[in-house]
Amino acid sequence: LENNHSIVDRLIKEIQEKDHYTGEHSQRVFELVKKLAVKLGYKSKALNLINKAAYYHDLGKIKIPDEILNKPGALDASEFEAIKLHVEHGKSLILENFDPDVFKIIYQHHERIDGTGYPNGLKGEEICFEARILAVCDSYDAMITDRVYKKGKSVESALLELKELSGTKYDSEIVSAFIEMILDENTF
Repeated sequence: LENNHSIVDRLIKEIQEKDHYTGEHSQRVFELVKKLAVKLGYKSKALNLINKAAYYHDLGKIKIPDEILNKPGALDASEFEAIKLHVEHGKSLILENFDPDVFKIIYQHHERIDGTGYPNGLKGEEICFEARILAVCDSYDAMITDRVYKKGKSVESALLELKELSGTKYDSEIVSAFIEMILDENTF
């Protein structure tokens, strides 16, 4: 295990060619997660696991049709259901190449504190802490980035949204640490 990243890395390159946004997004989320995890006290193996999950969290998008992945407008219900499957699509690849905990983090990163997330509607402590870290970093990057279907928000607006959704969608402790980290990095 953990020895043949060439297959997974090749797939990441394929995703980048298929959807330029996803490749850059994965790198930015990886950087955010790495900084936040260190801030929250992660070291060695635990840090390595969450970093891998952050980098490969959208690997399953390789199986999402281009017309859904790059759709310029809002997704309809069936298209959104197809997108939600990306957490499942990467399962065999992740489990063949990484520690099972990497998959657990990836699989749970769209779960929400109030149980409104997917794929299993987990709530609060049912969601592993690392997935809750990834959720905040992933959502923040998605909020501030321009996409084919929307203009990115300002850093201030994104932080405000995270704060407003803290305790319902996102873990309050993680949101507080994340906001502190971003504010320490940026002077407005």
